[in-house]
Amino acid sequence: MPIVLIKSTSSIFYRRFGLISNTCSKTLVTSPLQLQFKPFGSNFHCQQHRGMKAYLQVVGGVSKERLPSLILHYDNQRYMFNCGEGTQRLCVENKLKLAKMKHIFLSRVDWDCVGGLPGMLLTLADGGIKNISLHGPKNLTHFMVSTRHFVYRTSMSVETHEFQHDSDLFQDENLRVVPVIAYPTTFVPELEDSDSVSKNQGTTQRKRALSKSGSSSDESDSDLQQLSPRAQQQYRKKVLTKMFVPSSPGNSDHQRKKGAGYALQEQKQTENLANAANAIVFQPASEESQAIVQEIGEDVQPPRKKPTVQQQEQNAKRTRYMNRRLPGTKPIPAAISYICRGPEVKGKFNKAAAVALGIKPGPMYGKLHRGESITLDDGTVVTPDRVCDPSIPGHVFIVADCPSPEYIQSLTSSSLFSEYQGASNGSRLSVIVHMLGKGVLENQQYQEWMNTFPSTVQHIIGNQEYNSHPVLFDSHALSQLKLSRLNNEMFPIPWYSNSPEKDLAEISSLPKLSHPMENLLQFDLEPKPKLQKLQNKPFDHIDPSSEANQAVEDLTEYLADVNEAKQAIMDVDSADDAPGANVEITTLGTGSSVPSKYRNVSATLVEIPDDGSILLDAGENTYGQMLRMMGRDGIDKAINNLKAIFVSHLHADHHLGVVHILAKWFELNRGSDKKMYVVSPWAFKLWLEEYSDVQDFGIKNIVFINNEDVLYDKEVEPRAKQRLHNMQGALGLESLQTVHVIHCRWAYGVSLKHNSGWKLVYSGDTRPCPKLVEVGKDATVLLHEATLEDDMVEEALAKRHSTTKEAVQIGQEMNAKYTLLTHFSQRYPKIPVFTDAHNQVGISFDMMRVKIRDLPTLPKYVKALQTLYKDTEKEEVEDLGL
Repeated sequence: MPIVLIKSTSSIFYRRFGLISNTCSKTLVTSPLQLQFKPFGSNFHCQQHRGMKAYLQVVGGVSKERLPSLILHYDNQRYMFNCGEGTQRLCVENKLKLAKMKHIFLSRVDWDCVGGLPGMLLTLADGGIKNISLHGPKNLTHFMVSTRHFVYRTSMSVETHEFQHDSDLFQDENLRVVPVIAYPTTFVPELEDSDSVSKNQGTTQRKRALSKSGSSSDESDSDLQQLSPRAQQQYRKKVLTKMFVPSSPGNSDHQRKKGAGYALQEQKQTENLANAANAIVFQPASEESQAIVQEIGEDVQPPRKKPTVQQQEQNAKRTRYMNRRLPGTKPIPAAISYICRGPEVKGKFNKAAAVALGIKPGPMYGKLHRGESITLDDGTVVTPDRVCDPSIPGHVFIVADCPSPEYIQSLTSSSLFSEYQGASNGSRLSVIVHMLGKGVLENQQYQEWMNTFPSTVQHIIGNQEYNSHPVLFDSHALSQLKLSRLNNEMFPIPWYSNSPEKDLAEISSLPKLSHPMENLLQFDLEPKPKLQKLQNKPFDHIDPSSEANQAVEDLTEYLADVNEAKQAIMDVDSADDAPGANVEITTLGTGSSVPSKYRNVSATLVEIPDDGSILLDAGENTYGQMLRMMGRDGIDKAINNLKAIFVSHLHADHHLGVVHILAKWFELNRGSDKKMYVVSPWAFKLWLEEYSDVQDFGIKNIVFINNEDVLYDKEVEPRAKQRLHNMQGALGLESLQTVHVIHCRWAYGVSLKHNSGWKLVYSGDTRPCPKLVEVGKDATVLLHEATLEDDMVEEALAKRHSTTKEAVQIGQEMNAKYTLLTHFSQRYPKIPVFTDAHNQVGISFDMMRVKIRDLPTLPKYVKALQTLYKDTEKEEVEDLGL
């Protein structure tokens, strides 16, 4: 096996995610697997040794928040089924090891199933995983390639394999997987000639994204639209190989650095990530754009020499695939269930039978046990079956995905299940995991289908109404409970429900062995089938005697400081009559780069009374954070009240939650002419348009505004004037202005000025930026990133982030009334290092809700917070087993 060395600066994160052990700084990565796709019915001869463990584990659960993931564990490898938003954070929370992950199976390409995949791939690549294969329905490759602007690595290869027929089959040395493809009754799959010209007229007629010059790119895209479906897929595959290309000296893309994604803050402190962020993967829009790129980089490196005309032409040709609109496709509502068979268990070697045949102990025993025949000295041929017990067939499990009652007929009528049905269980089917939409479990036809399997089969049922919704991130919930003692309105307890809406026992016709899905529920496949509940007692803040409440009561020093802070707050003047006093800022995610136990990635909700709300960035699982903040009864109102989303730049930790938000908003506004405004870099628009070919999340209801069109130091572009006017009117704004900041290409801050006189400025990710100071002059609130400690200026320079002291200084130069710090490095699990900054600076936490009038109270909490988190580093090290 090759060995990949991980620098010690990265070890804490990688140990947490299971990518290296606690005893060394090495990651063992197996060589690429030999994948085989054969017609159904091919022989399957993989074997495992006796005593080998194999089990399925649930990660998350079926809820409004997300669909679950399943992790299949073998001694030598891991497999994952579905990867929704928040999956990697759940793995961190529960210390699930993913170092042996090689294959991920997707049941659908809807965002519910794939939303966590981009971030997961980036993190696995940064942790040393070299090869990943993705398996799923048609359009899986299109989805992956549509992320090319922010998901790419030169350290890992990624392959996609689309199941388009039930006869397709995957197998490797551990597992055989048979897909069962179901469609809703209203859908008729097209019989498409793979060599004919594409008929995706709907997508070719749709308005395409802006090209680099700002004009329509239809002319350059039309060639791709005219290709046959097979040729279009080949083009997508080619682009995928450019996104994930393992580095080698002979590789023409060797110099391309890590992509814009979850770039780990802990990794390679001396590496100049400014170069990585500004790697020329897009052709600049104009001479002016090139000058801008040089200007924002001048504090880190000398301006680049202007490329020659020949170099520009070569670069444009090499990177044309980045700007070029992908060949169009259409949403295919396929839902794949998977029938999975593990390897045979070798029969036990019968030593007495071998001795009786005259076989002496030694190498011949091993050959016979491996399935080889031997020849004795007298010429007698001994076959393995004479000295070995029969092999035991491999275990079987089924992952059944039925999103709605419309899929029931297609799923339950499949003949692929027939060999596993009936009273006997010679197939060794032991468990079926059901992921069911609303109305499926109550359906008589589905219940009858469940009962066609042997009574010994365990059924694990995932359904929103029949599953509880406990806290999934216990570490954060406990931290929030402690903070709530300071102010329970500012630090509310995350919503949860430890009891389901409905009880499975109410459905009398279900199989006897039916169990509701739970986070971390485990089913052992080998050596003996068994259901295990590994989840600790759920978080409970209502019961005074609960473990959570007892943990808080034990913090006597902290509680004393809480009482002192509450007394101090009584002396703070609250400017109730000042403009914007009741504007509410909710910091949904306050971490940088990767989600951790205590902090999710970037997202801030600004709620303007009587005018609606705007999201400032929306990293992965922002919807989940909103659900836990607003509750099951309040989330729809909060989503419906949202009128705009601002995306500061294309790094994945700032926008991978946008699609989920838009999809939920579209569900509530389907059929209306209501508009959602998205203010973003132009490439983000291209990404959303291309993914809308895979899933309809209401692209026609979205009004895009290019950040470049509304810069504070330029006239508003004519094409954006009316859209900007309408958006400002919807939110009661006098102005919305963007500004180039110092982080990466197409990185922006934003200034929002309301008609009533208040002003809020958001920095996005940046070094201290004079232009941000200029546009934000006399701001009411500055929301500024503070990624690194004050003694890490060199790293801040290299990675184009700010230290705490630098962020505070920007607020002072801007003459901001209040400065709220956010985007903290994940090396500080709960809180950054405090400074002696003046009393106009506050520190944000995940799910902190504060009105502008209450911002002066935040500095009063500093002493209590210092007491609460003084042992943070020690706790983190112990938590990781170091």
